[in-house]
Amino acid sequence: MKKILSAIKKAFSAVGRFFSAFIRKSKGLFAAFIALVLFLILSLLRLSADFCEFWTRTVGRWLTTALTFVNSLCPVSFYEWFIAGAIIFAITVIVVLIVKAAKKRAKSMLPFLAWTLAAVIVFLDFYTITTAFAYDRKELPIIAYSVKTDGALTLGEYSEMCDAMIDEINSLSAKIQRENGTLVSPPRDELISVIREEIRILNNFDGYYTEATGTIKSPVFSRVFAEMGILGVYFGPFGESSVSALTHPMDLPNTIAHELSHEKGILRENEANLSAYYLTIRSDNDYVRYCGLSAVCYHVLNGLVLYNEGYEIYKQKTDSLSEEFKNDYNGKFDYYAQYQLLRNVSNFMTDLYLKLQGQSGGKQSYNDKGADTIVKPDPSDPTGQTTVRVISRYSDIQSLFIEYYRAKN
Repeated sequence: MKKILSAIKKAFSAVGRFFSAFIRKSKGLFAAFIALVLFLILSLLRLSADFCEFWTRTVGRWLTTALTFVNSLCPVSFYEWFIAGAIIFAITVIVVLIVKAAKKRAKSMLPFLAWTLAAVIVFLDFYTITTAFAYDRKELPIIAYSVKTDGALTLGEYSEMCDAMIDEINSLSAKIQRENGTLVSPPRDELISVIREEIRILNNFDGYYTEATGTIKSPVFSRVFAEMGILGVYFGPFGESSVSALTHPMDLPNTIAHELSHEKGILRENEANLSAYYLTIRSDNDYVRYCGLSAVCYHVLNGLVLYNEGYEIYKQKTDSLSEEFKNDYNGKFDYYAQYQLLRNVSNFMTDLYLKLQGQSGGKQSYNDKGADTIVKPDPSDPTGQTTVRVISRYSDIQSLFIEYYRAKN
């Protein structure tokens, strides 16, 4: 027995000496190993929506609130300088490796590579802790956005709702300032102030949202954002929201609300869109409400074609939208057409990033979750020979607007 215990003791001692020597000679590799183990543990925890919800409501909430507060104290966009620094860092790593390889100093390359790897994995750990868990939390609480509808509306009821929406859009459109037929936005800071105040309403819902209500920064490299087709960015590790200075006036309120919604713990893109629309279509500010209604308008009108004989009504409704509104809406596409240089690269990177965060639709995750219909026997036909289409679900935006309309009326 003593011999067995002595052998075990020697084995543990040998393992200890090995790791001690390993740490002394390969500190960078050991740091990378520890960071990688932590990253794997965090990745496994992301598989549990319950844990992600718990984390986002507790530790994640405190971290986001603190990071957003600190970030708001500085007008400079940390995100774009971080990206610039990351590019410089990557180029530096490549240059150093090439130089060392040219001088045949392979051994000296290993510590450098190890510390580089450790730095990258540590950042991924920090990103997961501050941001990534929110991608895998539970869906938005129904009380906040009412994205499900209790019973379908009749075609007449839905058509009446569309009329009310169109009347409001046309009425607001007549009040909006334009120059030479082009939409003119109120000052950017004014819009940010309005939406920052209105987004505080989310603090009242179920403890789901963080108390963070930061500011919106304007990137120095807004032209690069525009060429990439990026209107805004939320960077969780810094708690920072940025909106391009070249965002079209009609998209500006919704983009501001979208990025601030990310700060509130809403990371999935389609849900951040719902949050933005929830806020902007209810706004007391005419311009913000006009832009919010413009964003949901055609989504809501598309609901008409879910009904039997609804397509003709859909065409009538679209024709009744004012020419000023149509010019504003279509003007967005002409405006963005001038910025296309980096669009394909950006689409690929955004698609890849979102898929890595568990949004299987990638860039399509920004889109509204579609409506659906089922075919049933026509109850008015006793023979059961004829069928009708019945709505089984509205799209999320349609449901959102239905509940808004019901509450308003």
